[in-house]
Amino acid sequence: MILDNQNQKIGAIVRNNKLLSVQIANNLRGLIISRQLNEGDKLPTETELSETLEVSRITIREAVKHLCSEGALEIRRGIGTFVCNNPGLSNDPLGLDYLRNEDLPEKIYQVRFIMEPQIAKLAAKCANDEDIAEIEKSFNKFKFIANDYMEGKLTRKEASIRYVDNEIAFHMSICASAKNDVLDRIMFIILEAYMEKYYSSIDFIGDTPDWYKSHNEIIEAIKSRDPDCAETAVKNHLEFGQDYKKVNLNY
Repeated sequence: MILDNQNQKIGAIVRNNKLLSVQIANNLRGLIISRQLNEGDKLPTETELSETLEVSRITIREAVKHLCSEGALEIRRGIGTFVCNNPGLSNDPLGLDYLRNEDLPEKIYQVRFIMEPQIAKLAAKCANDEDIAEIEKSFNKFKFIANDYMEGKLTRKEASIRYVDNEIAFHMSICASAKNDVLDRIMFIILEAYMEKYYSSIDFIGDTPDWYKSHNEIIEAIKSRDPDCAETAVKNHLEFGQDYKKVNLNY
């Protein structure tokens, strides 16, 4: 639950020509931007906000609806209203769903080739011990997924889904280590789009020694604080992935 003083900040509005719902939405957005409301935080109920701010429930509802349309808030039926992960990102901010192109996954992969080696290079310069621990945590999770599959705890499809989610988490943890919020947003869009358009039809959990090795080389380069080595490791990793698709997945 948000603290009372945050409710007061939401309600610190000037009743001018702007609609009250727009003013309240602007103040809520400001709290998210300033990290006074964080990802996953639950907002007070519609009734609580209405009483605190002395406006109608309809006004609150319109303000929330506006921020939901921006991808800043999400309503979980029967639970409440929450700040989204990566607030402000729509489902398809680049409009990729409207590009009819059979080569779209490969074109997205080309973008990864351009961006990710440079991101890794920056990560090797900026990463602290906590960042590296987070990268290693994501990497180790791949082994848990593979083990659960081998032990029959997961079906191949379930393992593939978890693999895809963790592949995004691994590369995003590298991006987070680069300490650039703009890159975080851009890479999240690129990775999600690529994984959705490519891996959605692929039955694959990356359970090969060379696959593990290519990931581990990235980690070791960043741990060594070697930007050039990190750049090369990511290039090698992406090239390995491309070759693997052609040989093993006929893609």
